[in-house]
Amino acid sequence: MSDLIVKAVNLGKTYRLYAKPHHRFLDMFGLLRNNNGAFTEHHALDHVNLEIRRGEKVAFIGRNGAGKSTLLKLIAGVAQPTTGTLEVSQGAHALLQIGSGFHPDFTGRQNSLSYLAHLGITGTEAQAKLENIVDFAELEEYIDQPTKTYSTGMVTRLMFATSTVIEPELLILDEILGVGDAYFSNKSFDRIREMCAGGRTTVLLVSHDIYSASRISDRMVWLDGGRVIADGPASNVMKAYEDSIRVQEESRLRRKARMNMALMQQNNPGIRWLKVDIRSLTNMPMNGPLFVSEIKLQLRDHILFADLSDEGLGKAAALEGVTAARWGHFTELEGVICREMRNYGTPLHRASVLLPIPDGIDRITLENGSLGIRYLSQADSALELIAYGAGFQSNPGSLPESHGKWTDHVISLSENSSLPGKNDSILGGATIHGTNDILITSVRSFDDTGSETLMFQHGAAMSLEIGFEIRNPQLNQTADLLVGFHRDGITDVCRFFTPDLRFDASSAPVGVVKMKISKINLANGTYTASLTLAKAGYYADNPAIFYAINPDVYTCLSRVLEIQIHGGDLVASGAGVVGEATWQVVPGKLPEKHKNLIVKEVG
Repeated sequence: MSDLIVKAVNLGKTYRLYAKPHHRFLDMFGLLRNNNGAFTEHHALDHVNLEIRRGEKVAFIGRNGAGKSTLLKLIAGVAQPTTGTLEVSQGAHALLQIGSGFHPDFTGRQNSLSYLAHLGITGTEAQAKLENIVDFAELEEYIDQPTKTYSTGMVTRLMFATSTVIEPELLILDEILGVGDAYFSNKSFDRIREMCAGGRTTVLLVSHDIYSASRISDRMVWLDGGRVIADGPASNVMKAYEDSIRVQEESRLRRKARMNMALMQQNNPGIRWLKVDIRSLTNMPMNGPLFVSEIKLQLRDHILFADLSDEGLGKAAALEGVTAARWGHFTELEGVICREMRNYGTPLHRASVLLPIPDGIDRITLENGSLGIRYLSQADSALELIAYGAGFQSNPGSLPESHGKWTDHVISLSENSSLPGKNDSILGGATIHGTNDILITSVRSFDDTGSETLMFQHGAAMSLEIGFEIRNPQLNQTADLLVGFHRDGITDVCRFFTPDLRFDASSAPVGVVKMKISKINLANGTYTASLTLAKAGYYADNPAIFYAINPDVYTCLSRVLEIQIHGGDLVASGAGVVGEATWQVVPGKLPEKHKNLIVKEVG
């Protein structure tokens, strides 16, 4: 494998999910055979191709059930692949679970020595390693006490110190980046980085905390549904993953709606629905509202119309547990009564309606049907239709531009009957998130001479001009605005924040926020800037919902601006921020109270 540590070709892992416990028992002895309904197959990994070279630091990210831990178990030899080939260099040391095998009745010393013995380290070498473990975990006073008397933090420190005391060729870590408090967490990061220094150790880690993972990893592999979605530099993959949160949330809500529709049909066989979503093709904000006068389902012997009343639209939204916030009031345009689909209101740029399906209509009849929609937009956006119900799904396609005129568009449900979401732009998506009640329309940066630039002198002045448009005509309130700078597109190093900006749609529907930095204290290097404009109190409330789908975020531009800081001397090299302070030399006798701080001479 030369310098290849891991090579996977069309790697797959399939698990059987048994309907009843005894089916598993029968299958263990080859007696289950082809018993229909006894099990279903879950493809935890599906055609994974991967090459990892010596000295790389690779983080595997993705949602629960994406296949991350399964892949590491295969690499560690804990499980065997179902399909494909996997080659792993010798010398792998798996840390799939910190301190696996630690016994609560054994002392910290006994547990550590037992763990080392399991790795073939005994005698004086083990004693030397033990000293390192105790020192790193800072448990000198407690190492000879049973671990059941330790606090959770103490146990975690001992387990991490013991598990990382060796420097293997390949270190596999599964969800261990949050060990201990902030102080010990930083020590843990430093230890892992030291192990990787000079290319001695290759590190593979799984983490749901992509930002912590980016502190260690120079490469990220994003898994979803057992497949590799993206593989590349950490900053690029991290940004793509952030942009995909909306797509993932929409997929979750579609699954929820389908389950609720299936439950409704089960409880009331005569009630069936087709749910139709009108949505932005990407996460780009709509250029303007869409006015809809009619949506209909055309079948061989039936024409059925969507209920555009408040009750009908409320039912469509309730299937997902949300509100019909994107739908506005009825209005009249060019003599046509219609409903407005707003270009603000929720972080998911879509709106839904329900179409009734008569009894006796089967899947084939639906696929041979079509959707008709009559609409008008005075500022066209890239929109598409998605239709789905219990046991049926279709992605009919995009809406043509209306050019400010009423347009009648009919599209076949059979044009693309693949699972909704297959055409989602996961990679290379937009960097604009939020409800767009207030939309940031532009960001420009200027130096101390007033010239627009992306190159700045360390220690000089810098200013930003942030253009905005208030789309919610009822909005009149203060908002939080945060500008954050990330070193090399990853690590947060500096933030500027103000809670005092008032936005009033009636007096200033558009405008510019001017921000002045009197002195750039960022060290030499490349930085990206992110901007978040949110409801007042957003940051003080410590939001638990990810910003990309948080209804309290008006606009978030992630890593929208890249700047270069240069011209600083050695002081401005290798740091994040060079701080300022007030300095003064006071001559005279050293005050008595300072003498306790003087280190005594040795000897």
